[in-house]
Amino acid sequence: MMTIIVVVIVSGALVIGAVWGIYGNLSERLEGFLVAMAGGALLVSALLELINPALNQNSIPITLAMVFAGAITFT
Repeated sequence: MMTIIVVVIVSGALVIGAVWGIYGNLSERLEGFLVAMAGGALLVSALLELINPALNQNSIPITLAMVFAGAITFT
């Protein structure tokens, strides 16, 4: 049940954001804030889903080396 509620809320936010993006105007300050929030959410997601499990299987130096290698590769 909780999954359905989360999916409905997230889907609704996506539709509202798309409509607002097409028909509405955002100030540069608000747009910058929203992009910063999205970037922060992406970093938290990467930390929880990728880096944290890697730390459970490898040492900190190996994990840091691989994170930096990935950052350099995809920059």
